[in-house]
Amino acid sequence: MAGNLYEQGYYETGSASVTQGQTVVTGQGTAWSQIVRPADDFGKHVGMPVPIASVDSDTQITLAFPWPGPTQAAAPYRVSFTPYYVNYRQALLEIGQLLVSGNVSALASLVGAANRIPMFTGPGALTLLSKEELTNGVYFDVLVDNLAGRAAYDLENTGFTVFVADVGDGRSAIYTKSSAASADWSDPAYITGPKGATGHEAYVYIGYASDAAGADFTTAYNPALDYIAILASEVEIPAPSAEDFAGLWFNYKGEKGDTGEAGADWLTGAADPAPGDGFDGDLYLQTGDGATGFLGDVWQKSAGTWVVVSNIRGAAGSGTGDVIGPNGGVGNGELVLFDGPTGKGIKGSGKTLGDFAPAVPSLGVYSNANPIYIAHRNQAQLYPDQSLGAFRESAKSPVVGALECDVRQLSDGTLVCFHDSTLDRITTSTGSVEALTEAQFRALRIDAENWHGSNIPDGSTTVVFADALKEFNGKKPFMIEVKTAGAGQAVADALVAAGIPKGQAVISSVNLSDVTPSMAAGYEGMALANDDSIIAAAQSAGVQWVALRDNENDAEVAAWVSTGFKVVMWTVHRRYRRDHLLGLGVVGFYTDDCEYLARDEPIYTADQFREGTWMPGMLAQHEAFEATRRGRFFGGGWGASVEADPHPGPGLFVLQGWACPVVENPSTDSFTFEAELVFIGSSLPGTGSWAGIALADSAMKDQQVLDGGASSDFPSPASEKIWNCLFRQTGQLDIYKRTGPSVTREARTETAEISPGTSFNVRVIVTPASIRTHRVSPDGVVLGEAMVADGDYRGAYIHLGVRSASEWLVKNVKVALGEAAARPVGGARSPFIVEQGEAADSRYIKWSDGRLDVWCESVSLTASEAVGNVYRSPSVTYVNFPVPFVGRVYCSSGYLYTGGASGWEAITYGPGDNAAAIGVRIYGHSSSAEGKVVIHATGRWR
Repeated sequence: MAGNLYEQGYYETGSASVTQGQTVVTGQGTAWSQIVRPADDFGKHVGMPVPIASVDSDTQITLAFPWPGPTQAAAPYRVSFTPYYVNYRQALLEIGQLLVSGNVSALASLVGAANRIPMFTGPGALTLLSKEELTNGVYFDVLVDNLAGRAAYDLENTGFTVFVADVGDGRSAIYTKSSAASADWSDPAYITGPKGATGHEAYVYIGYASDAAGADFTTAYNPALDYIAILASEVEIPAPSAEDFAGLWFNYKGEKGDTGEAGADWLTGAADPAPGDGFDGDLYLQTGDGATGFLGDVWQKSAGTWVVVSNIRGAAGSGTGDVIGPNGGVGNGELVLFDGPTGKGIKGSGKTLGDFAPAVPSLGVYSNANPIYIAHRNQAQLYPDQSLGAFRESAKSPVVGALECDVRQLSDGTLVCFHDSTLDRITTSTGSVEALTEAQFRALRIDAENWHGSNIPDGSTTVVFADALKEFNGKKPFMIEVKTAGAGQAVADALVAAGIPKGQAVISSVNLSDVTPSMAAGYEGMALANDDSIIAAAQSAGVQWVALRDNENDAEVAAWVSTGFKVVMWTVHRRYRRDHLLGLGVVGFYTDDCEYLARDEPIYTADQFREGTWMPGMLAQHEAFEATRRGRFFGGGWGASVEADPHPGPGLFVLQGWACPVVENPSTDSFTFEAELVFIGSSLPGTGSWAGIALADSAMKDQQVLDGGASSDFPSPASEKIWNCLFRQTGQLDIYKRTGPSVTREARTETAEISPGTSFNVRVIVTPASIRTHRVSPDGVVLGEAMVADGDYRGAYIHLGVRSASEWLVKNVKVALGEAAARPVGGARSPFIVEQGEAADSRYIKWSDGRLDVWCESVSLTASEAVGNVYRSPSVTYVNFPVPFVGRVYCSSGYLYTGGASGWEAITYGPGDNAAAIGVRIYGHSSSAEGKVVIHATGRWR
């Protein structure tokens, strides 16, 4: 069969599977090891032949290069055979090279004989050696002691050899019969040279003395003696004397120098030094009197006279600034007090600044009239969830009343602050949290860029519970939830060990048995409830607090309040809900955004988007804080980026609570909203692409805006009353009025189409009687206006939105009272897109201010190399940037997807700072973990 196949020229029995970019091909129903050879070609069936590097088995071959064709699974294939004549020609060439060297002809010229072996005597020249010549070294027929013994062999035939051990002068030699004649021996061939003269022993002696005559002689080393002599003798001298070394002495030391002057001494005294004190060169420190603290002159004696050479401190002056302090006895960091009425004396107070720091209020001070705002997950709306940075930022906030700690217990007993049961959502690793050890937990890194949407870089550390107690004790109280069943006693022990005051911590758990150990230690307890079904159990356990899920059931809230519990709600983010719950008697709120919820006034009047961090009150629909639901920061602004997922309903709106309420009385006050917008995508879906500003009615306050139709998965409720001002990529300015699911377009104005990547300025002017939208040129010219003369639906809260399929960017947002005059919005200095491009695995944007944003994707990587208890990809894979950077490049994002990969690492930015590529490597918990790295790099293109 094989012969017929080779004549046919290819093999295609069975089917084959191969992945694009990989080298391993697997077969189904194949017999490759019997038919296929290295150098044959795989891939002719799709016009992409790749040489075969090795045939591993009947069902596996390895290609010499990664497969460039499409991925196929159990599909037809073809292996093309390399013609036989190619192999024949190569073999003939090799044989020809052997024949022309002369070695073969030299071998052919020899006449073989028994026990003879060929040996090269030069290039292309051979001779025969006997076996004895190779095995015996020097060959001879007989060994004799002397020439007399050789005589016994005088009659031997030609060629007979005799080894004579001593030819008479101590040398050995070989003699060979030159002919058959008697005693016809050759000249001796000497094996050894003549015997040398008998040597003699030598003895070396060393002597020491104080002069060249040998005085104070000794053979023992004495550093006080300056002369040395060395004697070599052929005979042993049992007891050498100075006479034996006569004439051999020499001085091996230099001459002794002159004696130096005596060093100076320090003298002290309160009065001037007396003339008779000390010697020339001595120094004298005049200490002065202890009453005034005078520390005076430094004197030096020269030629018998004391002279002042310097002054340490003069006598006390008469001014008010001449301050005298105590001579020791004060603590480091101790505060200073005046001593006496002169203003010249100071003394220690025994106090430090810490003694006067404001005391952390007890949790008992909070009430319905003074509610507490608890940093749920340490304000995950603003900072990366569970990170040390989030703890620290929340601890600094004046509106945060307590830090929340979700406590889990690791496999080695360590307590840590971590909300989720798995690592997958917020870290670069995967798996169970509680299966880790402390060392493994401390090595975790927060994967902020992947889901948080801010420019806070990846790599923030997680928090061990004991570290949190130590760092934040005395700064904020703690609201602690025991997540791991049975860890309640360990939590109580940790609180006591850290010295947490009894009024500075409340402990909660779904298992009340994990609350009681802390209550026994003197701390207050909290029940966690979804409804009012466990009121009796909470009363029996003796807890003082209850955290109730905000399920909008007023009766359940009232039931808990009426029983005397301190009720806090979780999680509450919007002010309209806060006000309603305070009306029911609650005393506090778990919230992901304390900065917004605890205030009732605008925090900013202009955006801080360039900082790349979330502003208070930027709340997405359904309170989601993933980047796919509320956008991300890039290009100096904020908006919906390429990573945004399709969202149910036509629009994705985010509250801009940082600027709200924009007016105190919406029915009488006017305001102006200005911003700079840009559509990012290179291909936009026509009129479906829009950016919008939604104005909510006062009755809604800061409720979410859904702007969904009746057919949407999330239709607008009947209470939704908004104006939606849309700016379409086609240039149309639209104003819509929405009442619940009903929507009507009230105004439309046509302007020129907006090119992708080109920024444009917008203005919305809201008065009690009208709403006007402007498209404005960079120099302040109004290019188009849409207006509605309608006084319905006025409020003080604004939302920015985008059609979910669009990509957009907004920046230079400003909100001002009154009607703004026509003027530039954002200004011509605002950066705009000058160039952008994209390919299958990369994308870039060049901004007018020289900045460069790049998104690129690595090939699939496998973490197959073991490193400790994890695995990593065995080599660094470089991902090329579509546009090279000029100067330093910053890798501000990167994340993994596909099976099992748990982390990634940026190895290098390429050659120098002007990087054209970045090296990446992935990590996982098994040798089969695979993943890709998607990288967002920022820098400059000029």
